[in-house]
Amino acid sequence: MSDETPPATPLTRDQFTKAGRRRVDTITVPGVGPLRVRSISQTENATFEGRMWTSDNQFVRKLFDQRKPWLLILCMLNPADDSQMWTDEDYDAVKALGPDVVDPTFEALEEFCRIKPPKPEDKAALEKKSDAPSASST
Repeated sequence: MSDETPPATPLTRDQFTKAGRRRVDTITVPGVGPLRVRSISQTENATFEGRMWTSDNQFVRKLFDQRKPWLLILCMLNPADDSQMWTDEDYDAVKALGPDVVDPTFEALEEFCRIKPPKPEDKAALEKKSDAPSASST
């Protein structure tokens, strides 16, 4: 383990937010190369399984502290279409990062990253909400 390659510098909050607004299609992981991703959350917040992740969240702070920016990005992935699941190709790309890149909490992360399709009743509630007149209607 005498590899002298320095660890990647974590994304700053500003870079992360800009990446989210830009809807990046690939991220470049040092020592791995470009990694295709679906899309990064449009904001700093993303809800998975009812949990809120923000750049101030303890879990995300831990990822910053562990200097694993790619893991942070992967846990914040949010498909443009919420009914869309990660593909096998997505998982393979993540797993290809290897054990020295992906930390032991990865299996738990993988579960959080699975976007579940909205339940029919949730979908109906969302549609009802979007039918309501709003000040910003187009």
